[in-house]
Amino acid sequence: MLTRSEWGLVVVATAAMIVTGCGSDSTVQSTADITQQVEFLNLRVEEISSGRAVARFTTSLPTTCEVEYGLASSDLNLVAQDPTMGPVEYSLDHDVPLEGLVADTTYFWRARGTTEDAMTFFSDTLSFRTEASSTTMDAALVNVAHLDQGTIVMSVSSNFGGARNDQTWGASKAVDGEMSSEWATNGDGDAASLTLDLGSDRSLSSFGFRSRRMPDGSSIITRVRLVINEGAVEGATIIGPFDTPDPDVLYRFDLEPPVSTRVITIEAVTTTGGNTGAREIQLFSTDG
Repeated sequence: MLTRSEWGLVVVATAAMIVTGCGSDSTVQSTADITQQVEFLNLRVEEISSGRAVARFTTSLPTTCEVEYGLASSDLNLVAQDPTMGPVEYSLDHDVPLEGLVADTTYFWRARGTTEDAMTFFSDTLSFRTEASSTTMDAALVNVAHLDQGTIVMSVSSNFGGARNDQTWGASKAVDGEMSSEWATNGDGDAASLTLDLGSDRSLSSFGFRSRRMPDGSSIITRVRLVINEGAVEGATIIGPFDTPDPDVLYRFDLEPPVSTRVITIEAVTTTGGNTGAREIQLFSTDG
C-alpha cells in the first residue's frame, strides 16, 4: 500500500452539511452531492540541474497542469505550467519544467489541477534541491542584455497582438531574466528580430539563447544569428548562425574573439514558422 507521501494529498471538496437534532440521535444531511476527489500520484522532481528541474505527476482524473513553487513552504509565489498543454486542456499525465532556478537552493512545490467542472485541487507540499553550479566561469561575467543593466529594446519585428514591449508577449520579456515569461511575435516566422541598445560599448564574450515554442511544434527558432554595425557604410558584421533546435535548452555560445558593440540585433535564420520569439536572450561581458 502506498504511503501518504507517495500518493500525495487527496483533496476532497465537500458539500455544505446541515446538522439536526442533538446527542446520539443527531443526523447529518448534505445540501449537495460530494464532488469526486482528485488524487495526485507519483509526485516527483527529475532532471534536476543547477538552474532547471522537471516536476512530474499523475492525476486520477483529467485536470489542467500547474505547479506552485517557491523558497518557503508557506510562500509558493511562482507558478509553472506544462508547456505542451493549453490553459483549458486536461490530462492525466503531467510534466512541468521549472525554469530559472538558483543553484544549490532548496525549493518547495505542490501540484495544482483544475477539473473540467472547475474544481481545483492541490497535492502535498514537497521539496527538492538544485545542484551546485558546475562552473565558476560565470562569476566574472555579467549578462548585459538584462534590463537591469540599462539595456533597452530599440526595435522589434513585432509583438503578439500588438503588445507594448513591457507587456505580456512583448520584446522586453526576452531580456528580463525570467524563463517563465517570453517574447512572441505576431506571426513573423523566419523574419523575427530584436535589436538591443546596451547603453554603452560592451565587450561580449558569449551569447545565450532559448527559443519559445507552441504546443503544436510551431514558433521554434532553430537557428539564430547576431548582427552588429547594421546600416554602417562598411556593412554589417554577421556572427553565426548558431543552432538552437531544442526549445527546452538554454544554449550558450562563446564568441571568439569577443565582440565590442553597443547596438546588437538578434535575428532568426530558420524556424518552424508562426509566432516565433524567445524565452531568454543573454549577452555576457566582463565589463558589466
